[in-house]
Amino acid sequence: MWRNAAGEKQEQTDFFRIKSFSALAENAGKYLGKGSKVFVQGRVEPTKFEKEGRTEYGIDFIAEEIEYLDTKAPGGQ
Repeated sequence: MWRNAAGEKQEQTDFFRIKSFSALAENAGKYLGKGSKVFVQGRVEPTKFEKEGRTEYGIDFIAEEIEYLDTKAPGGQ
């Protein structure tokens, strides 16, 4: 559970898998933490994988640019 900007309780959260590579991935690993606010620009890549004997489909987002929107480091540092 979390609270939105108006202070209202929210229970649903959506998570998206975002892949990045090279220096972009290194910087994301170094500067991003749980709850970090970012703007990601890139492309969508359909995925197909096996899970428990079934073929599953999904979508990955391939980051080509990440803009950090937080004004302080994760954890308040």
